Amino acid sequence: MAYILKLSPECLKSEFELFHPSPTQRAVENGQWVEFHPLSNVFDGGPVEFHISGSGEEYLDLSQTQLYVKAKILKVDGSPTLKEIKENVLHQIKIGTVNLFLHSLFRQVVVSLNDRLVSNSNNTYPYRSYIETLLNHGFDSKTSQITSEIFHKDSDNGLQKISKFFELSARVDMIGGIHSDLFHQERLLLNLVDVKFKLIRSKPEFCLQGEEGHKVVLEKISLLVRKVRVSPGVILGHVKALEKETAKYPITEHFSKYILFLMEVCEWYKTIFSLVRCLRGSS
Repeated sequence: MAYILKLSPECLKSEFELFHPSPTQRAVENGQWVEFHPLSNVFDGGPVEFHISGSGEEYLDLSQTQLYVKAKILKVDGSPTLKEIKENVLHQIKIGTVNLFLHSLFRQVVVSLNDRLVSNSNNTYPYRSYIETLLNHGFDSKTSQITSEIFHKDSDNGLQKISKFFELSARVDMIGGIHSDLFHQERLLLNLVDVKFKLIRSKPEFCLQGEEGHKVVLEKISLLVRKVRVSPGVILGHVKALEKETAKYPITEHFSKYILFLMEVCEWYKTIFSLVRCLRGSS
């Protein structure tokens, strides 16, 4: 039997509802995506902060949140990158980006609900995003939808494909979901709950490949948050329930950490009694 949470009631799957007609959903009246902009201007290397105020009649569907970024690559002095053209010579990549560039731009994501931290405080956000993208998406998704996050399967010409987007300091639009525990669950966030979302930038040396002396400029960044208008009867029922107990948001916690492997020093054995499985990858 699978692990059962404490105080978790028993239930039946919908496949066993053999004697009832299909129910009609009337709790959600409508929904829309609302664009939120940073609290302040975005500077080179500085953090990006968003504040989503709670509404009286609208809940938040965090699982549908999208991060939009318009970025370009410049030289450190602010001048655009140049494309060197030589006859009878293969195109030489002077500057490019790492894979999954949208998420590699940020080393940490900090999420707070009513000024209470609810996310892990570590600097492994790019690694988590890359691993989840590799494991949770198939070939069709990786070659269509996920390319909007500047993802291309690692290959001999993968870097060349990505670098073409940013030639001559071209502006590139990127959009994708948030790789955070709270954004991977489907329950709606209660109204009147303030959400603070902070993105801490990665260093250019981490997210860029090629010649040194370049930087990433974020021309525009915003959060597309789905707000759902709920019927007054459901809101009133939640208010009465909150007088007796708290709302429950079951999440699957993902925690990643750095492990240093010294060359020709350590040994690693895998047995059937191992309690922790280690996934080692490279981009």
